[in-house]
Amino acid sequence: MKLRTGILGICCVFSVNYASAAVLNVPQNYKSIQTALETADDGDKILVAAGTYNERINFYGKKVILESTNGAAATKLSGDKKGSVVTFSSREGTESVLKGFTITDGLAETGGGIYCQEASPTIKDCIISGNSATWGGGIYCYRQNPQILNCTIAENKAAKDGGGILCDESSPVVKDCVISKNSAGEFFGGGIFCNRGSAPLISKCRFTDNSAQFGAAIGSQSGSFRITNSILANNRAAFEGGGIFCEATTFVALHVTFFSNSAKESGGAISCDKKSGGTVVNSILWGDTAQGTANEIYLKESGLQISYSAVQGGRSGEGNISAEPKFMDLFKGDYRLKEGSPCIDKGTAAPDKNYKLPDEDMAGRKRPQGKGPDMGAFEF
Repeated sequence: MKLRTGILGICCVFSVNYASAAVLNVPQNYKSIQTALETADDGDKILVAAGTYNERINFYGKKVILESTNGAAATKLSGDKKGSVVTFSSREGTESVLKGFTITDGLAETGGGIYCQEASPTIKDCIISGNSATWGGGIYCYRQNPQILNCTIAENKAAKDGGGILCDESSPVVKDCVISKNSAGEFFGGGIFCNRGSAPLISKCRFTDNSAQFGAAIGSQSGSFRITNSILANNRAAFEGGGIFCEATTFVALHVTFFSNSAKESGGAISCDKKSGGTVVNSILWGDTAQGTANEIYLKESGLQISYSAVQGGRSGEGNISAEPKFMDLFKGDYRLKEGSPCIDKGTAAPDKNYKLPDEDMAGRKRPQGKGPDMGAFEF
């Protein structure tokens, strides 16, 4: 209920008071999620019971929390391959929340699973899987900065760029996510593609088994990005950049573990082309391969500063080492460090005045645990 009072004078002054937010239940009170969205007022919460809902929804700018009661595994939104499953295109902000759904069976030109145009919603605790698009199979972000938190983005396909997430003039926050088995068929970014000035902030994410022509985990063209406390493992590029591919891009990678990524041509872990540059600090690049040149790092017309990192085959740069990191269990994908690892305490606490190292590791442990920070995503 909305209550409005007015004081009339030379001009009118109004104040608006909102009663306590309402809770709308689907399907108990509303047969469809879209009907509940259209009925809700700003500040309301829509609770959705477990089940499969064959509908495509649009928030239409509503500042509401749309949340499942039983979590993403039990609550599915299916687009039936008729367009984007969820649309944010009315300047939604962080108060517009999508929480706890599986988003699947979307098929669109842009954003098969979720389409964000000039909107910055919060997408949390969701599974975005089995969606397809020409650009941005899982999520498409255009000219705004959504928050993508604790989500699994898996098995999505883009015919061209951005199998998992495509950022176009956007700078989303991507945190605590698993980005796995996504593919970009023709060009860049099996996991994430950054384009035209995009500058996403990526932290505590695991990129595994993604594929693309260039940049199987992360591809960037005329953009920038920052990645911290993350793992890039077993990603496959048909040409360059099994882990990361950059063109006209500047990026920062802090406490990132690269392992067993591959490229058929060059740069199993990182490939930088055409005046790209960046900084890699306190990281591990190990077991990455390329059939052409440069198993770990390939640079062409670019400058990449690497320091205090373990690089297989060696790499010039302050504090770099070439000793085997000694991971806990490679067969189980456990990239924590074993006791006696040469990467323990070998990082730097103050690499550059322009950026700050994360004060905790990928698992949330305080960094450093010893005399100095460890290389890689985890503190011993």
